[in-house]
Amino acid sequence: MWTSRTVFKLDRMNRLMALLDWPNRHYPCVHVAGTKGKGSTASFIASTLRTSGYKTGLYTFPPHLEDFRERIQINGEQISVSELVDLADQMRPRTEIVADVTTFELTTAIAFQYFANQQIDIAVLEVGLGGRLDATNIVDPLVSVITPHIVRPHERSRKHAYRNRPGKSRHHQTRSPCGHRTTS
Repeated sequence: MWTSRTVFKLDRMNRLMALLDWPNRHYPCVHVAGTKGKGSTASFIASTLRTSGYKTGLYTFPPHLEDFRERIQINGEQISVSELVDLADQMRPRTEIVADVTTFELTTAIAFQYFANQQIDIAVLEVGLGGRLDATNIVDPLVSVITPHIVRPHERSRKHAYRNRPGKSRHHQTRSPCGHRTTS
């Protein structure tokens, strides 16, 4: 179980996948990372693939809206309670072999195994906490997607207010990304 002293490495996830015969290698995947909009982007991609006729698995990072099972879906249908319980029971002896498996690593392993059991055509995986040690980084994705950080409307208005504050010349020089001086 995760504690404040847990060391995040991919070793645990790799050992767990080896004990399960690498279920994540039974299907191609799209790996979605980024600061904002990962879940929406992953859902959109999964919906597009499903509409195109692919049996599509979707694995998303918390928070779920109503039910934990929302995080593991195939063609828009959540994993059933009985399938989730069966897979968790199958994981128990393996988590005794691989010490200190985190909740996210266990959930990720369950999703990978469920997708392999259901013989999906493709999986769309949302990165968890991100970084090189994220449990989903054991996959070899067909495509990786990185969502950009988008400026929110209230940030734009703050910049506008700063630029147009009293006593500030309306026209001031700045540098473009290429280093050229511009007047705004």
